[in-house]
Amino acid sequence: MQQQKEDKIHINVRIPQNMADWINEMYPTISQAVNEGLELLRESRREGRSTNEYNVLRNVVHENTNQFINPPQEQQKRIEDLKSHIQDLNAQLTIKDTQIEKQAFHIQSLIQENSRLHIKLLPENVEKSKPWWRFW
Repeated sequence: MQQQKEDKIHINVRIPQNMADWINEMYPTISQAVNEGLELLRESRREGRSTNEYNVLRNVVHENTNQFINPPQEQQKRIEDLKSHIQDLNAQLTIKDTQIEKQAFHIQSLIQENSRLHIKLLPENVEKSKPWWRFW
């Protein structure tokens, strides 16, 4: 049996990147979001909404789109705050790296000194004992 295919056409649209990101979070595919939006538009036209209602809805969508394009001042401030925080953390990491290098050098010198002390504790000439069968 052959499956009956719906007649579908391919469309290309350009949308703001922020809107595409939002769609990707809300829908599995962009096609599903576009189809749902067009269905809502068709239903609103069928219900005979007045032109004013349509324009109000369009303005709301346009304002929401602008929010995606131009983030509010608070978000910009937060972004700058986070950037400065990251720079502070990088500076702290650099300081910690130099401290670790100094400690590693210090530990290495302690190991070398300890090795020298162990060598000095070993007797230089080990006296040979007499075989057991020699008494005198």
